[in-house]
Amino acid sequence: MTFPFRIINWILMIAIAIVEILALTFLILLLPSHCIKGQEYGISVYIYADVLPGITVQSVVFAILRFICRTVGLDPIAVVYNLVSGCLCICTAIPMIVTAAEHCHNEYEYMFFTSPLLGVVAGLLHIIVAVICLKYMPLKEARYLNPKSCRKEKT
Repeated sequence: MTFPFRIINWILMIAIAIVEILALTFLILLLPSHCIKGQEYGISVYIYADVLPGITVQSVVFAILRFICRTVGLDPIAVVYNLVSGCLCICTAIPMIVTAAEHCHNEYEYMFFTSPLLGVVAGLLHIIVAVICLKYMPLKEARYLNPKSCRKEKT
């Protein structure tokens, strides 16, 4: 039952890693723009620049470890990681999209939209992976979601 899920999970983790690498690439290309150097944009870009690299590195490591180890990404910690990463990606990318739509009208405009849109896509994929993991998590791992069940086994 979990075999197709494991393949789907791995494909989604690779897709997340690729989308986040692309978003990070566009963000890095955007940072030397005169809009950011001239302090027209600040907090929305810098918060996104603080959050995205860490999540990207973790996603790439998760995708690689998912290939090597069968059970990585199928536990409660991975569910929490994907939920938190998805929410962070979405919550930091949307202000950047709104700011760019209101203020940016230069040659870097496509980068201001591409990077956060890819961040929103990665965030949605993270949330999808978390929901799928909750549904198809192995029973041995799922019991750790309920601390009462662990206490009953000890007694």
